[in-house]
Amino acid sequence: KVIFSLYNKLRFVLTADTNHVQTVDRNKLESDLISKFKNNEVIAILGSGAAMMLSKQAMTWTQLLKQYAVETQQLLSTSLNTDWCNKISDIIDRSNGDANTLSEIAGIMANVLNESDLSTVGTLEAHRIPSQRLFERCRIDKPGASEFVKALRSMRCPIFTTNYDTLLEQVDDGINSNRLEAYSHTTFMSIEEEYNNWPGLLSDSNRIVSEESFKRLSDGKVIHIHGIYTDSGDENGFTLTAEEYANDRTTSEFLRFL
Repeated sequence: KVIFSLYNKLRFVLTADTNHVQTVDRNKLESDLISKFKNNEVIAILGSGAAMMLSKQAMTWTQLLKQYAVETQQLLSTSLNTDWCNKISDIIDRSNGDANTLSEIAGIMANVLNESDLSTVGTLEAHRIPSQRLFERCRIDKPGASEFVKALRSMRCPIFTTNYDTLLEQVDDGINSNRLEAYSHTTFMSIEEEYNNWPGLLSDSNRIVSEESFKRLSDGKVIHIHGIYTDSGDENGFTLTAEEYANDRTTSEFLRFL
């Protein structure tokens, strides 16, 4: 059931490109998926679509940046007017979802916040305040959330996400009321103590984790490739702007680690 539920989602994506879907052998796709699952050769990588299955407040990357602009304008209402917010929204619409453009727009808004009086308030960097406000509003409010997480866990494969929110981790699995654990990429890499307790886990020369040990290490965890919205600080903060993506050595190290 899990496999064919995923297949139906994949088929929806494929049919969105009418030119590509003609080249897809669906029977072979189904067969390949089943084979991969049986051989434990699957890693789940989830994006905003997974969050939107759980919460009405969940957003795509484009929607997030538009709301980020609204929050920024409200935070700096004495210096920014609604026209500024509308201009940012127009630029986002014209970007056609280009990731580089969107991360640059995030950087522009981040600079506006960090150069404001807010930059000295609290321990959270100013440009992370809008994101935190937005994600704190996200609640599990869609039916089928428990079934979705139960199905996800039944796949018994590592779970990665590009999402900043922790919606997946807020859902009980419907069996033992167990919840997935949220791990940022930095936290996941830092569990050296666990490495040391597992003989043969790492290659001394290349620090390569065996496939079996990696699955043990990631079991029951959701690993956030770009961090979690509650993270703060230069080294551990979640990655949002173009500059942060360019300078995020930890993510690069993490990808090499994978």
